Amino acid sequence: MWPFDEAADELVLERVEWRRIMSRRVEEGYRDGAHAGREWALQRGFNIGFAQGAATAVGAKRLEGVLGALLAWTEQGEVCPALAVNVRHLHATAIKLSASFQAHLLTPDTQPIHPAELGEFLEAMDIGNTSQAEPKLGTRRHSEQRDVEYLTSQLCDLQRETKKLMHCFGLAPDVVEQLLPEENFSSPHSGT
Repeated sequence: MWPFDEAADELVLERVEWRRIMSRRVEEGYRDGAHAGREWALQRGFNIGFAQGAATAVGAKRLEGVLGALLAWTEQGEVCPALAVNVRHLHATAIKLSASFQAHLLTPDTQPIHPAELGEFLEAMDIGNTSQAEPKLGTRRHSEQRDVEYLTSQLCDLQRETKKLMHCFGLAPDVVEQLLPEENFSSPHSGT
């Protein structure tokens, strides 16, 4: 072999160039994949949040409307005063909870997701995660999730009380169920 082999040098240069090109392609593929994954995760999170928020908001307003109708009925004077007081209290509670839920939905999230939270955020949305463990989000987001769960729980309790009250008014069970169906409020973890 000669001390200077042009064919060998050309082959080494081609290998180096090939490795550089492949390395660049891998980086570009990683970036494209990460970008597509973020877009998909954000869209999925929006879709889930919108569906749950809309279902709960509609349920809250339906509950508020039913209680408003019962309140109008009590104001006709044909109902015992204790029942009328109970209806007024439940109606005021429904208005307050509905307003709180709506205000919570309209509060913008001014803090973007920190890259360190992204994995936890994706786990909370069950992306690639088969465990049913409680999501471990950042303190602020976890607090907001508990707020939504609390408001939804309060609305569910209020709906149960309203159904009892509707039975006291003598409304048939099928009418009560039609006005306030069990699935009126979606669970924050239901994934629907």
